[in-house]
Amino acid sequence: MPIIEREAWGAREPRHRNWIAEPTDELWLHHTAGALDANGNGVYDDDCRAIQDFHMDVRDWSDIAYSFLTAINGVSFEGRGAMVVGGHTRGRNSKSHGLCAIGNFEVQRPTPELLEELANLVVHGLIKGWWRTDITGPHKEAPGASTACCGKYLIREIPNINARAAEIWDELMNGTQKEEPPEMAITEEEIRAAYRKFALREPDEDGVEFWLSVAPRKEQFQLHLLAEEGLPRMQAELAEIKALLQRIDVRTQNDTAGADVVIARLIERLQD
Repeated sequence: MPIIEREAWGAREPRHRNWIAEPTDELWLHHTAGALDANGNGVYDDDCRAIQDFHMDVRDWSDIAYSFLTAINGVSFEGRGAMVVGGHTRGRNSKSHGLCAIGNFEVQRPTPELLEELANLVVHGLIKGWWRTDITGPHKEAPGASTACCGKYLIREIPNINARAAEIWDELMNGTQKEEPPEMAITEEEIRAAYRKFALREPDEDGVEFWLSVAPRKEQFQLHLLAEEGLPRMQAELAEIKALLQRIDVRTQNDTAGADVVIARLIERLQD
C-alpha cells in the first residue's frame, strides 16, 4: 500500500534513531488532537511538519513521536517509520508501534476513508512483519497512561477497524480480494507529444518503449518526465505543470516523491 515517505512530506532529519529488534506485539492508536490540514491543500503534509516541529522544538524529542500518521482523507504518512523506537506511548515505545489519526476525535467523528485506511495499514504492517497484532487499544488504555487519546469517537471504532483488518487479511489469504480495474495504458502518441511539449525534443525509441511498459497513466508519465528529462523556461508552462500535479495523487506510481517535492525541483530548475 502507498505510504507518503518522510522526504515527500518534508520531514526534518531525526536527531538520532534507535531500532526495534523484532516485530512488535503491541500496536497503539493515537490522535493528534490538534491542527487539521492547516494550509488547506488537502494533503495534510502541513500537519506532519507542524507535529514534528512541536515534538522536536517544544518537547525536545528526537523526532516526530508516531510510527505512522493517517489523515481523514485516507492518506498515510511515514512518521518515525517501521521498526524504529517511537515516542508515542510511554513505557511501551521499545516494544510497540504507534499509529496516529490526524484530527481531534474527542469532538469530531472519523471518516470512512480514515477507518478503511487504518485497517489497511494494520494489514500492511502484518504482511511486512512490522507487528504481529491488530490494534492493541487506544493510547488511554496503555499501562500507566493518563490521557483521553485517541478520542471517544475513534476509540469506539477500534473493534470495527480490527474486524475490517481481519476481513482484508482473509481476502488476501484466500485470494478473494477484488482487484481494481486497470487504468488505460498511455499510448505511444501521448508519450511523443509529452516529450515534445515538456522536454522540447523528440524521444528516442528506447524511451518510448520504456514509458509504454512502465507508465499506466499519462499524468504520471508527465510527472516523471518533468522531474527527470527537462523543463521549459516559461512561467506559463510552470502554471500548467502545477495544475497537472494537483490532479495527481501525491503517492506516485513508484512512491518516489510527492507533488510538493517535484514542484520544488522544477522551480529550482527555472532559477538555474
